[in-house]
Amino acid sequence: MWFDTDVLTRLQGVMDRFAPLVGILGGTEKGDLDEARAACIDYLANELTPLNDVRIAEAVGGPCPTLLVGGEAELADRLILYTHGGGYASGGPAMYRRLAGKLATLTGAQVFVSDYRPAPEHPFPAPIDDVAATYRWLLG
Repeated sequence: MWFDTDVLTRLQGVMDRFAPLVGILGGTEKGDLDEARAACIDYLANELTPLNDVRIAEAVGGPCPTLLVGGEAELADRLILYTHGGGYASGGPAMYRRLAGKLATLTGAQVFVSDYRPAPEHPFPAPIDDVAATYRWLLG
């Protein structure tokens, strides 16, 4: 088999956790959208714990909630803006702490994991505007 049973079990857990959110967004299930989002973020944030040698802090002063992730050897002149997945409808920076930590470790850069206002409550182009505002803030 391609994957060992532990990987398949973990993938099934992720799919089970995301099923209510997908149903609500797709209109096939009723439920609290914010609650479903929070459950997915909490699950993955706890499942994918950050690396031990990586510092994580809230970035202060930006237009959107953003995590600053850096390793011990980060270089001040290197910066990565990482926009989390979720199709601009779900997800959150906490879900990507481990990936951002790995990027910081491998590149020596500081990684900013930015959030955005999600659809459908905030239709296009609101999420894109949020990412662009964060980018401009980082350039400043």
